[in-house]
Amino acid sequence: MTIPVFAHVAAVSCFIPAAVGLWYWKQSPAAMRVFTLFCLYSTLHLVMEFTLGRLGISNQFLMNYHQIIELLCILYLFHARVTERRTQLFFRALAALYSVLWLVNKFLYEDPERFSEGITIAAMLVLMTASVIVLNMSVRTAAGPVTQHSTFWIALAVLLYGAGTVIITGFSNTILAMGMEAFDTFWHINWGFTILTNLLYARSFRCPSF
Repeated sequence: MTIPVFAHVAAVSCFIPAAVGLWYWKQSPAAMRVFTLFCLYSTLHLVMEFTLGRLGISNQFLMNYHQIIELLCILYLFHARVTERRTQLFFRALAALYSVLWLVNKFLYEDPERFSEGITIAAMLVLMTASVIVLNMSVRTAAGPVTQHSTFWIALAVLLYGAGTVIITGFSNTILAMGMEAFDTFWHINWGFTILTNLLYARSFRCPSF
């Protein structure tokens, strides 16, 4: 099967935030350095997925592990950003609850050869909820332009990508029933969200405030 050019563009875009994060490493606060490491991991994850796929080895298990790593990293960033104790406790509770859900699915229900759609949707819903909270807090408390805060761009990226992922994953059977042409169109939209997400991630490193 020929891989569309747009899919290659989406894949290459994953290298951008990692490169920008490394460029701004020395002047970045601790939380953004953690985010840089996450971007580097995401790049490595992409390379491993591609390599295993080319070798004819199932790479679905990589995505299943990626879900919890991504969620815990983003929640850590948001936890570091907020100042209200109740919101911090809420983020900790979300992280703990999802971790338990992920472990239960991992040891009782997960098929290593298949992608865990339910866990993916749950992760995206958790991150979207946290993103809305952070965006709302940023708008209410920012002393200057909200766009000067790194977490504004990260939360915006997570919200957009999460919405696209939930739609594609949650309605995959319905989309497939519409025919391969419709399925291909929706995947192009998803790749577009991937590119936009990575560009917003990269933008976050250029902000003067966390």
